[in-house]
Amino acid sequence: MGECKERLAFAGLWIFLLSSLTGCANVSPVPESLRHQAKGQPLFTEIAANPAAFQGRIVILGGRIIETRLYEKRSIVLVSQRPLSPHDQPLATAESGGRILVKYEGRLDPAVYAPGKRIVVAGRVLPRPALHPGPTISMEAIRLCLWPREKKVIEEEQQKELAAYGSIDEYGPIEQYWNPIGWEPTVMGWGVGWW
Repeated sequence: MGECKERLAFAGLWIFLLSSLTGCANVSPVPESLRHQAKGQPLFTEIAANPAAFQGRIVILGGRIIETRLYEKRSIVLVSQRPLSPHDQPLATAESGGRILVKYEGRLDPAVYAPGKRIVVAGRVLPRPALHPGPTISMEAIRLCLWPREKKVIEEEQQKELAAYGSIDEYGPIEQYWNPIGWEPTVMGWGVGWW
């Protein structure tokens, strides 16, 4: 009888541990305050079709990094947009809806924000870039969140994206539409070893 109780207790402990781990894996890296401000946000295609209507609005978008460039006091990250899961994870197998030109006030390490990594950006919608090959949204980042690196970085996909839409240079002079609003964005990664 005592052995049966021990087995039940052991099984219950395993069920508790597994459910705890599953719950942790489904947590969004975006703070709840930003998720609340972005609640009910329009689709990527709606924003890309008329960015002026959504200018200044906080949205959460994500995808796969195509390129990261450093400028004197800021960084630009070009992202191939992907739909997000309910937990704000870019879906790796989904088709891209266009590009996200992310402006970050500060310097990001291009080795960390490397091509092929999945990223989620919470930020404010900015005016449409001067030149925009394909559907593009320009954002000023409040929070950047990298997802763990996949075992195989898709270099062919990056080359295809660059060939079809060009690099950051194709968006015209960055200074023409850089308009910082006055807050200091924060950066969050998943910690050393995740990428």
